[in-house]
Amino acid sequence: MNKRFGAFLVAALILGLFVPVLKLSEFVLLSPALRPDVLMAISVSVGWMGEPWATAPLGFGIGLVEDVLVGRALGTRAASLAVCACLASLSRKVVNPDLAVSRCLAAMIVSVCGDLLSYGLYSMLGFSIKSSFLFNRILTATAVWSLVLALPIYPLLAKAWDVFHRRLELGQEPRKVSL
Repeated sequence: MNKRFGAFLVAALILGLFVPVLKLSEFVLLSPALRPDVLMAISVSVGWMGEPWATAPLGFGIGLVEDVLVGRALGTRAASLAVCACLASLSRKVVNPDLAVSRCLAAMIVSVCGDLLSYGLYSMLGFSIKSSFLFNRILTATAVWSLVLALPIYPLLAKAWDVFHRRLELGQEPRKVSL
């Protein structure tokens, strides 16, 4: 295991600690019609920062925590977010990853694909979701929120990653705190 992959795992662990707080705040603060999918945006943004083999497990982990917290069918959201992170990573090769417009459009497309995968998995498990509800409420909200959340979340995660990774590369030891 090299330093870069170790840094990625540590960042994933730290991000994993914030996932339950983010998900619970969505339920407490906002009504269902206005609820953004922050975890989808995080998974897509993480996908922009790495290779598919590294980002898919992180998306899966975020989705698994969400499945446990929300009480859905275990693994459905995890598979959806893993695919989203992987597709976002692969989309960097198709569009210019430096342009915010490219990131936003890719986030919209990838998140809609992720929700369609969730819909398919729920249908296979026997859950009934009306297609009119899926297209009018879920996919529309997903596309809009992914567009909006891609703008602030990716730069924040990228900056945190750069600072964290730079400290590891330079071999700086953590500051010693004396009491």
